[in-house]
Amino acid sequence: MRRRIIMVIVMTGAIVYVPWWFSALLALGAMWRFDSRYELLLPAAVADLAYGRPISQFFDLVFTATFFIALTVALKQILAKRFFLNP
Repeated sequence: MRRRIIMVIVMTGAIVYVPWWFSALLALGAMWRFDSRYELLLPAAVADLAYGRPISQFFDLVFTATFFIALTVALKQILAKRFFLNP
């Protein structure tokens, strides 16, 4: 429990202070490390609120980071159940 809270704080700080690709790698690593991955939606929503803009390739979707994190969480859940990958 304590590690997940620290991870959310680190992810929220990473959004502000490090490049986006490092934050994305950190989020993917945390997603595979922890069993509950829903805590990553909050930092993704914060990043979208702070830096988000409509992208025409994604049908003018503003919350692209939140959408891709939610999609990745869903994919991880499906794969974990199918191949028994839960840590």
